Amino acid sequence: MAEPPTIALKRHYVPLSEKETEELVGVMADFVVDYIKRHGGPDRNRSTNATETKHEGEAHGPGKKD
Repeated sequence: MAEPPTIALKRHYVPLSEKETEELVGVMADFVVDYIKRHGGPDRNRSTNATETKHEGEAHGPGKKD
C-alpha cells in the first residue's frame, strides 16, 4: 500500500516584544471575557433543584412525607 503524501509546513515567526506580548495578552483577555458574557459562564445552565434547596421545618427530613 502506498504511503499517503505529507505536507511540508514551514512556519515563519519572530519573538514578540514586551509591548506586543502585553497587547496580545490584553486582546486575548478581552476575547475570553466577551465570549463568557455572550455564551454564559460555568453557572449558565445551573438551576436550583431539590438537592440544592435548603428545606426547613418539620415537614422535611428523614421519615417525613413530602
